[in-house]
Amino acid sequence: MWRWGLALVALAVVSACGAGPEPGSGPAGAADKAVREYIDVRNSGDLRAMLGKSCEGLYSSTDNLLRLNDEERQDTVRAMREHPVTVDSVTVDKSEKNVIRATMTGSANTESGKQTASQHVEIRQYRDGYRICEMKP
Repeated sequence: MWRWGLALVALAVVSACGAGPEPGSGPAGAADKAVREYIDVRNSGDLRAMLGKSCEGLYSSTDNLLRLNDEERQDTVRAMREHPVTVDSVTVDKSEKNVIRATMTGSANTESGKQTASQHVEIRQYRDGYRICEMKP
């Protein structure tokens, strides 16, 4: 069940990309790039790199994964690699000074088949780039 929850979180992050202007142009491009980079790192199972691409709640949950015992952490990383998330689309709902709020849709193949979900994603701009801070159903 724990792994399925992680798959949904990753699915949510994955979804923050997609529809809109070309990548790199405006909030839609920034959201697309930030989410795709985060999901690529997630799919590789690199928890430490995920810390560098996240903030707030997602940073805390990833930090908690790093604190698991070796066996639990390895199981989590294995699940991430075995069930990669694919970004299907992203729609920017609101863009403010340094915050982009979007609705994202993504999919992942799980033991019970392909799962697709949409979630709210909050992306914040920092000096070193954009980070994924929140993903909620």
